[in-house]
Amino acid sequence: MYYGEEDWDGPICLYDMLEISDKIKKYVNDYQLNIIQVKDNNLQFRNQNNKDLFEVMSIIYDIKKSREQRREMLRQYEENRKIDESVVEVVSAITNLKISYNKAGDRKVCTLWDEVREEGREEGREEGLSLSREAIIEILEDIGCVATELKDIIGAQKDKNTLKKWIKLASKVHSIEEFESAIKYENGKKFHNKK
Repeated sequence: MYYGEEDWDGPICLYDMLEISDKIKKYVNDYQLNIIQVKDNNLQFRNQNNKDLFEVMSIIYDIKKSREQRREMLRQYEENRKIDESVVEVVSAITNLKISYNKAGDRKVCTLWDEVREEGREEGREEGLSLSREAIIEILEDIGCVATELKDIIGAQKDKNTLKKWIKLASKVHSIEEFESAIKYENGKKFHNKK
């Protein structure tokens, strides 16, 4: 099974995978690889769960459509049928999404889709905070040696407005002590110059 968004362009037989000299090629079977491309296939299933799985996966991996269009297609697909919980779990595993229950207690693929969007936002927020912390420390290191205690305080800060203020402050101060003095009242802490 191939779950990629792009069409399969890898080997489709044993000969494609190996460099076999012409002398021994006639002695080596050329086993064909049976690749099932989840996003685009012509398979026909009798089992409804298999039908649902491949239909949902083809919607998810249809990169020709926008994320919002795919989300709407999933909602419409789920409106017309009850997708078995096991199918949602398999979709979750394939796409690496976490499952949660909606208010009615049903697991829905659309819920997964919304959650991954929120997870992405949260990761983006955390990455932005992390970059801000790193920027403050780098600016201060250009001025002088930054104590471990100060790095820890900067690293523990989670408020984006405080970090913005600290970036501006770090770019204006002339010494580490000046920076420490300015933020010590916010933190209520004195610094010891340990390295």
